[in-house]
Amino acid sequence: LEFFWWGSVFLLALPVMALLLALGPLLLPEFRDPKAGRPDLLSAALSLVALGMAAPATPQKDFGLWRIVNGTASRVARLDPRGFPNDVAIDAAGNVYVSDSALGAVWKVAPTGVAAIWIQDPLLTGDRTAFGFGANGLELRDGALFVNNTSKGSIVRVPIQADGTAGPGEVFFQDPALIGADGLAFDVSGNAYVTTDGLQNTLVKVFEHCWQSSSR
Repeated sequence: LEFFWWGSVFLLALPVMALLLALGPLLLPEFRDPKAGRPDLLSAALSLVALGMAAPATPQKDFGLWRIVNGTASRVARLDPRGFPNDVAIDAAGNVYVSDSALGAVWKVAPTGVAAIWIQDPLLTGDRTAFGFGANGLELRDGALFVNNTSKGSIVRVPIQADGTAGPGEVFFQDPALIGADGLAFDVSGNAYVTTDGLQNTLVKVFEHCWQSSSR
């Protein structure tokens, strides 16, 4: 996993399955129940209907942004069940920014609970040739929202316009050491700290002079 996509672990099973498919018909005896009943098509159809009703309802029921006060949870806003909400950042006005790793986007949830996609940009989309995780860790700083892109190993800077809308995103810093980027934080000197997930399991420090050179 240090050098390949995490999904490559499943490729280990391919030689075994190929061997099973080749030798199975020769080595495994065939058995048929002479008293086997007819397929119950009605039961099979009812099972499919039940699964079809349950599957879409499961993610939609409790999907969204939640607030927990004194152990009691209440939903602040409902988000798209096709997405993968991840990190949050809150500005001085109480707006909540939520990264969406599946949709390659950042949601903005107003204090009233109204949610809308604030920015959806190719820079925030995951690398589909890898594991596809996009926008992740968030940090508000200097009038902009900084967003980690997990599979591309980059930090994207999105300026916040005077009217609160998102300006054009730009790659703030990118390096193979940031592949798997998860959490993001800045210190008072402007250095960035990025935690990486199971791909590298590291804490990466990006010095201020590095990203200043990169941005130029």
